[in-house]
Amino acid sequence: MNKRFFQLAGPPVLALLGALAYAHHRLAQAEADVAAFCATIARGMPARTFIERALAANLEVHDYGAESSTIVAATTVYAWKKEVFECRAERDTAGLVRGAHTARRAE
Repeated sequence: MNKRFFQLAGPPVLALLGALAYAHHRLAQAEADVAAFCATIARGMPARTFIERALAANLEVHDYGAESSTIVAATTVYAWKKEVFECRAERDTAGLVRGAHTARRAE
């Protein structure tokens, strides 16, 4: 009885544990990638260069227009819930990056 139970219940439990480990790995990798990208952003860099580097790093870019001071480079990971890892850059009126920081949000 016990042997048959473990034969039937074992593979689904192992599959769930494997999925959990893989999801955690994907989340950690995405967070590390965005943090590494954000660390390369220098103060005084043109906003266009930020956007080009983000696209080259395979990140989604959200520019809310010239009147907005924020540019966001993000990647999305679908694990148990949708996780978004962002590098937010603040730009001044001349179009130069004043600073960048990382953020993480769940949706």
